[in-house]
Amino acid sequence: MKNQMKSWQQWAKFLDRELGAEKALPVLERISFPQEKRAAVLHAIRVHDVAAAPEDRTSLESKILYDADKLDTLGVVGILRYIRRLYGRISMDAILADIEDRWNGLALPETRDLCQKEYEYIKDYFIRLKTALSTADNESWETEK
Repeated sequence: MKNQMKSWQQWAKFLDRELGAEKALPVLERISFPQEKRAAVLHAIRVHDVAAAPEDRTSLESKILYDADKLDTLGVVGILRYIRRLYGRISMDAILADIEDRWNGLALPETRDLCQKEYEYIKDYFIRLKTALSTADNESWETEK
C-alpha cells in the first residue's frame, strides 16, 4: 500500500509539473515571450520539483528555478512549512534527512552561498527540537520509530 501511495504521489507531482507547463504556455504567448526561449522555460517548470531527477535539469534556467523553489524550504519559513505539513506524521530524523537532501540537491554553488545561513539555522533548529523533545521524554511528535 505504501509503495502504491508513493507511486500515486509521484504521478500527482508529475501531473502538477506538466499542468504547470501547459498553463504557462498561453501566458508566455500572451506576453510575447520570445519563441526561441519558451522551450527552456517550459522545461524548467517541468523539472523544478524534487521528484524530477537532477540529471533532467540540464539548462541553467531549470537549475535556477529548481534552486529558487527550494530556497523557502530553508530558514525560518522552512521551519513553518515542515511543522504545518508534517507535524506528528514523520520523525525528526526524517525531517533532518529531508533538509539535508534538499541542501545536497541544490544545483548551483551560488544558491548555496546565498542560503548557507538559512540552511544552518533550520538544521540547528530541528536538532535542538529533537534534543528538547527527547530530553523531556515527550515523543508525541514522532509517529515513526
